[in-house]
Amino acid sequence: MLSGPVIENVYTLSKSELLQVVLILGGLNLLEARADPLLRQRLWRWAGAMLLFLLAAGVKETTLVIGPIGLGWVLLGFWHARRHPETGSPAPALGLAVTGWLAGGLFYALRRLVIPTALTAGTYTNAYALTASAILASLTRWAGWLLRDFLYLLPLAALLLYLWLRRKPLPGASLALEALVWMAGWMVIFLPWVYMVEYYMLPFGVGAAVLGAVGLVEAGRALRTREQRPLMALGLGLSLLLFLSTLPTHLTNARLQVAVDRANDEALRYVAAHLPPQATLLINLQDPNEYYEQIGLRLRTQYARADLHLQPFQPDTAYATPYYVLSPSIQNQPRLSVRLGVYEPTQAHWNASLAQFLAAQAPTAHPIATFTQSLRLFNVNWPRGLCFALPHLNYCAQAEPFLDRRPFTYGWTLYVVTDAR
Repeated sequence: MLSGPVIENVYTLSKSELLQVVLILGGLNLLEARADPLLRQRLWRWAGAMLLFLLAAGVKETTLVIGPIGLGWVLLGFWHARRHPETGSPAPALGLAVTGWLAGGLFYALRRLVIPTALTAGTYTNAYALTASAILASLTRWAGWLLRDFLYLLPLAALLLYLWLRRKPLPGASLALEALVWMAGWMVIFLPWVYMVEYYMLPFGVGAAVLGAVGLVEAGRALRTREQRPLMALGLGLSLLLFLSTLPTHLTNARLQVAVDRANDEALRYVAAHLPPQATLLINLQDPNEYYEQIGLRLRTQYARADLHLQPFQPDTAYATPYYVLSPSIQNQPRLSVRLGVYEPTQAHWNASLAQFLAAQAPTAHPIATFTQSLRLFNVNWPRGLCFALPHLNYCAQAEPFLDRRPFTYGWTLYVVTDAR
């Protein structure tokens, strides 16, 4: 619940990862239930798990990674069986492998019936690029998010590795390795993707929670021995401090999303209530994005203002008066935060061109309403450590303090341009 990816998924109705994870966990619960003595009952559980995985794939295609993860768990089962014949067995993981691959095959077959194109040939999935440059760029983005949200796992993982190298009994070793395979699978499936945002990491966060729990339990067990106590206490204390350091950042992330959503809502409510029928509304998003599409959708469906004529503002275009211009503004935007449809450097350039455009229309152009939300950031920027080794990263091009307490401001301004008469 305190993981970074949880926030945006819970605070945003349209995010699919939350439902995806619920369905996947439901399938895992069926597979992990106590083995039924009757083959028929076991097959019913497998069928139920396969159905849940299929539904999860329908929610988001990345669920197809369940099959390869299951295969990885089976291989871990064989490895564990060789080391510990009395307890190790690949049988428990076999259900995940079989149901995961069957669900993936059925999903692909159904998709081919409905959409006769390749998985990577759609209007959205064509951004899935299996190239070295795309994967390397994605790895650097992942590194930033991992340092931001999961740095506290490093001491716990180091303690587990230390105990394993010392040949100490580790009852949770298999579970920890399965968690690592799970996390690696959910990371690999996203590496060819052109974007990387925090809410994608919710399934990864499930594995991180399991790995953290195993590390905490095993280190806590080792605390009982006098020989291991100082090292275990040091590792657990460091992990706790790193975990606590993420909480202000997550709280800031939540407050930031609420502030942005509130400003967006206030602006759209005002536009819907005050613009005259058939008015022309220009949106100062000169490269139309998801925000532009959502503004039009909300005005049509939620506020019944399908009469408004929306266009993206272009500074080299002449518009028939009267018309309105709605322009966003943002200041001190964190580089790693919830997904926003406004990027500060680009928007600053667009706002400058709008200001120049409106100045040429004076005195017929003037602002009529402003909707602004502000908050004080409290981000602990562990990813800034990457900038010492990789100063040319896009993330490092934007200067941010390690302890970011800058004032964040976001909002919209509505302008009207009337006839000169």
